[in-house]
Amino acid sequence: MKTYFWKAFLISCIYFFASANALFSQQYDLRFVNQITSCLTEEIFIDVEIKASSVPEQFNLGIQNYRFNFNTSAVPEINPPIGPPNTNPPDRSVFIQFEGSVSGMVAGSFYGPHTLTGSSGNLVSYNVTLLFGGGFPITFDTWTQVGRLRMSMADPMPPCLTLTWDQGSTLILAQVGGSPVVATAGTFEDITICGICATLPIELSRFDVKEENCNAVLEWETLSETNNSHFVVEVSEDGEMFESIGEVEGVGNSTSVNQYRFTAPLTTKDNYFRLKQVDLNSEVSYSEVKFIEASCNDVFAESGVMSLFPNPVSSGKQFSLRIKTGIEGAGHIRVTDSRGQLVKIYDVEVAEGLNSLELDLPELPNGLYFLQFTSSSWQSSLLKLVISD
Repeated sequence: MKTYFWKAFLISCIYFFASANALFSQQYDLRFVNQITSCLTEEIFIDVEIKASSVPEQFNLGIQNYRFNFNTSAVPEINPPIGPPNTNPPDRSVFIQFEGSVSGMVAGSFYGPHTLTGSSGNLVSYNVTLLFGGGFPITFDTWTQVGRLRMSMADPMPPCLTLTWDQGSTLILAQVGGSPVVATAGTFEDITICGICATLPIELSRFDVKEENCNAVLEWETLSETNNSHFVVEVSEDGEMFESIGEVEGVGNSTSVNQYRFTAPLTTKDNYFRLKQVDLNSEVSYSEVKFIEASCNDVFAESGVMSLFPNPVSSGKQFSLRIKTGIEGAGHIRVTDSRGQLVKIYDVEVAEGLNSLELDLPELPNGLYFLQFTSSSWQSSLLKLVISD
């Protein structure tokens, strides 16, 4: 009787999990993002990004085979094939190169080097292999960059460059219980880029970054501006994944020289900066990337803001902050808004090692803020704080 009971129980469990897997399938969305356009080097950088279609359909990413088409007339060959024209269709690698594609150890999983192949016509096959591990988690609320394509622009550039997903042949495998499962295709966002460098919104004549008192000082100059709304200052630790740390308002329209300056704390040893220019109709362009190695201290990797709870937090409420420091004594917790403006400062005493602080948040508008610990000899990395009622 007991044996029969356990057999029936196991069969029920298998049926339940099989039904659940069918009900909550692993479904994905894909898109192209025009990340960077350099009119000086005549190059376009386009990211391939993926996310889950909904919360129940989140999954871990396994083997990937992305397929898309592009109009080769807009992209010159990097290495023109040898021989009479039209004898052998060139491989797509003569048109597209990789820039910063993600491979190696990621979240406990190991992905092999990305490969890019082509076939006759203009079809591209972009392949990523999961060698071992459970796969990188793909969520509903975050687009994950798989890799970046670097394409040269034809001179003169045709009206538009278009990349179109081949939805029928793209294949994504999800890791479920250690086994690969074919994920279901959701939405596909193609991309069309037109007249990129025909009329520049700004003419950037100078962009410099230097270190002053453990701060990065960014200075740039424009010779002319057309419908320029503002600049977004972005920073990265690896030169690939950038985040915004502040904004500077543009002058709009001008034919004279305009100078700008922005100061930001150096929170890591390696720092890559760039400017994102936004015009009045929300179109964007990017500057070249500038690198600066912080020399003000050498404790970045050992100390920093460890955790914040709750996050998001309601305006006027209390939150807990845990800080690991390499110093002892007086310090300050600085709160700045997304434009880099100081909105609150807390005077605190810390001990060397791990510290737990309970702080009262003032009444502030909903939005994104940054916390940072500073002292006379050291400052921590920035920590994002979201205020939401």
